[in-house]
Amino acid sequence: MIFAEEIFAPFLIEKAYNNSSYSILYPTSYLNFVIGSKKVVVPAYGEYLKTQAALEKDLLVKAQFEKLFPSKKIIMQNSFNA
Repeated sequence: MIFAEEIFAPFLIEKAYNNSSYSILYPTSYLNFVIGSKKVVVPAYGEYLKTQAALEKDLLVKAQFEKLFPSKKIIMQNSFNA
């Protein structure tokens, strides 16, 4: 079973620009997935955010999608442009 806290994952990102820092809250979600005939593409955030919490959340969500779609390959796609 997938719980809301596993699907919705708002991430607070600290950034610096011109010697000042600011925070951005990204309203991320794993709900924007695409189902194909052999694959399911799911957004991923850990690769961009590079935090342990984000990487663990991606793995947890991938495992849930593997349970939901056992006959399909689950592809976790980086959701941010680097």
